[in-house]
Amino acid sequence: MKIIYYTSGTSGVGRLVHGASIFNAFRRQGFNPDFTILSSCPSERARVLDVINIPHIEIPKENEPDLLSDNFYDSTLYQTLIELNPDMLIIDRMWFTLYRIIDELTCKKVFICSQVVDKFFRIMLKDNPIVFKPEQYDKLIAIEPFQSIIKMDQVNPLIIRNIDEIKGRNDALSLLGLNGKKKIAFIGVNFKQGYLEGFKKNYSYLEDEDYDVIYSTNINGEGIFPVADFYNAIDLMICSATYNFFWETQYFSKEAIFETVPVNFCDQEKRLRECSDYKFTENGADQLVNILMNL
Repeated sequence: MKIIYYTSGTSGVGRLVHGASIFNAFRRQGFNPDFTILSSCPSERARVLDVINIPHIEIPKENEPDLLSDNFYDSTLYQTLIELNPDMLIIDRMWFTLYRIIDELTCKKVFICSQVVDKFFRIMLKDNPIVFKPEQYDKLIAIEPFQSIIKMDQVNPLIIRNIDEIKGRNDALSLLGLNGKKKIAFIGVNFKQGYLEGFKKNYSYLEDEDYDVIYSTNINGEGIFPVADFYNAIDLMICSATYNFFWETQYFSKEAIFETVPVNFCDQEKRLRECSDYKFTENGADQLVNILMNL
């Protein structure tokens, strides 16, 4: 089976991690599909996928005239999907770029979505709005708990590793170059240039409070990846309240301090307010793969 996971990747690595979580769940459950992550992620950022050996293709970001006019047949996105000819297309939030294209595809189409505000499903254009069409998809799945104007099935959050798959404390310490004599704080954000510097300014005082402090960003593919592999060595997470950091710390029961960052369409304050007590033990990526294999 050929599976394409399609998303954006223009502001960070978060949705690349969603794709990696799904890929790992397929492998974990004994499936070996022809799986590729397709995105508009900058090539230097997409290097994180090479660390975990996941095939990926990057295409240019295209705009309304390319994708929503009658010229969409000439778009790189359309031409790439036709050439790849998947049996299943997993779309992570990017419904509007596929609005004209998706009906041309004969494969199974699955829309997955993290928490978004309602206006996400109605995009204003110059002449008139376009509105999300649930009937264009074989399945609609929310990948975290939230109420939506679009009716979707729900799975637990997608996590890149299961609890028994991450590195042991000693191995993690060795790879980080630390001896474990001090507590370890991880300070990280994978959102646009400059944000890690702001985090450093606000939290570098921990270096004077008996912590070994690790700083990391993967905005250009240069940081620690995947961070989850090192959670057995990390005592404190200071990170953005974005999907992966938030849900990984919940899943792995890590102490965390969260900072919100200005992403489009997601209300991170709402995530912190409504989901901080949400507990789960089964990886949503495993649940999702079970659904996909039964479509």
